[in-house]
Amino acid sequence: MQARDLMVSFTTIQDELLANAIAYRDERTSEISTYAELKERLPEGGFFLAPWKDDSVNEDAIKADCRATIRCYPIEGQEAATGKKCFYSGEDATHMAVFARAY
Repeated sequence: MQARDLMVSFTTIQDELLANAIAYRDERTSEISTYAELKERLPEGGFFLAPWKDDSVNEDAIKADCRATIRCYPIEGQEAATGKKCFYSGEDATHMAVFARAY
């Protein structure tokens, strides 16, 4: 196998790995709007996208209550927080955040 063919193979493998990871993430991400929804659905596993008002005290309270933590603030889709209320505090949301439980 020549170096060029090897690079094509590596690129193909990397493309497939990325596509599989994105599909896995998308299939397991749900949008929620209340804390009750998060607590109800956490045992199923997955990722939960929610409107969130950035507040470390509330974040600590969620972690203590149900062991869910913020995984990230997605780069795309932050405009969805505009005009929404935080799923936990009910205050105006500042971000869309992904919550999940680590195992």
